[in-house]
Amino acid sequence: MRAVATKRARDWAVTGVYFVGSAAMLTLASAGGSPNPSATDNTLDGIGGGIALLLMGIGAAHAAILFRQPALPLSTAVNANQAAIIAAQETVQRRAEARRIVETDPALARDLKIGRPELPRTYDDGGLVDVNHVSAEVLVLALDWTPDEAQAVIEARENMGGFSSSAELGVYTTISPDRLDAVADLLLFRRA
Repeated sequence: MRAVATKRARDWAVTGVYFVGSAAMLTLASAGGSPNPSATDNTLDGIGGGIALLLMGIGAAHAAILFRQPALPLSTAVNANQAAIIAAQETVQRRAEARRIVETDPALARDLKIGRPELPRTYDDGGLVDVNHVSAEVLVLALDWTPDEAQAVIEARENMGGFSSSAELGVYTTISPDRLDAVADLLLFRRA
């Protein structure tokens, strides 16, 4: 019952109206059920039935009003789409900036822990993953690779001393070119 949940006077008033209407309907319905029906009994049955129909109609309309889902205005939907596009563009820009730091200032990149999502850090690198330094678990979680693919990367990385590119990663592991292409913008290959 809504009145119990909200504890508002208005909801208690509505509950009272439904209660009184239901009591009236039941009273009239029971009064008209004599073994020798008269015109008065038929009138009482008709009034009770009318109250029942009225309660059902009002109850249905009331429920529709209470539980309606407000329509999302088109402008809000457009704004949400624009916000998503802006957020994605900002992520791409963060990746580009992080890559620039890796190329121009490797020491700063190491201190910022660029490409190391498993380490505590405050710098947002846009989701880059340093394939040469992260664990198999990170490869699975961050790149959606299978455990077997991640383990193949770890084994090849240990044998080679690290990778220098996605192409090299594709040659020395079992990861298909299309799976590498799907995450190419996230891959980072730092040697130090």
